[in-house]
Amino acid sequence: MLSALFNPFLYFLGENYGLKYSSPTITAVIIATIPVFTPIAALFIYKERLSLLNVFGLAVSFFGVLFMLLEKDFSLNISPVGVAWLMLAVVAAVFYSVLLKKLAGRYNPFLIIAYQNLIGAVYFLPLFFIFDFQHFISVVPTTELITSLLLLSFFASSLAFVFFAISSREIGISRTNLFTNLIPVFTAIFSFVILCSDFRK
Repeated sequence: MLSALFNPFLYFLGENYGLKYSSPTITAVIIATIPVFTPIAALFIYKERLSLLNVFGLAVSFFGVLFMLLEKDFSLNISPVGVAWLMLAVVAAVFYSVLLKKLAGRYNPFLIIAYQNLIGAVYFLPLFFIFDFQHFISVVPTTELITSLLLLSFFASSLAFVFFAISSREIGISRTNLFTNLIPVFTAIFSFVILCSDFRK
């Protein structure tokens, strides 16, 4: 239940509201700071050690984020509200990673994610009825909408986290979270490919 509180509940609340008040690029960059903070938690809780190459990678990540967020006069190029929501997502992801390592050593990753998504749905339900139900019942479902929801639920909310759980168990949470630095890269590549494909049509 605690794991599901951090992810999907708090993580996706922070990420989606952060995206509402920020650009997709800034959002992806701040989410990519998760590997910067995760080793600190892993060091204190699991005594995980990082090589010099890993430390160098973390330093590059940190300064890369600063480069994206700061203007030439060192002022922030982002809404403070957006930063607050995105930092909630980052903190939730760090605590989730810590809990996941313990769970992944005891249970099947598919079982973990199934329970997480089920409990997470219960957490989201009150917010859904308070904020979105009236809008939801007025939406006319289309094939494109249903397909998008199915793809998001299968790949982004289920399969990706199953692989993440397996990786956390096999190589540790610090090294696993380093791969989140690739999210902005693949987001840019797939966005370019999909948008160009739609444009040609």
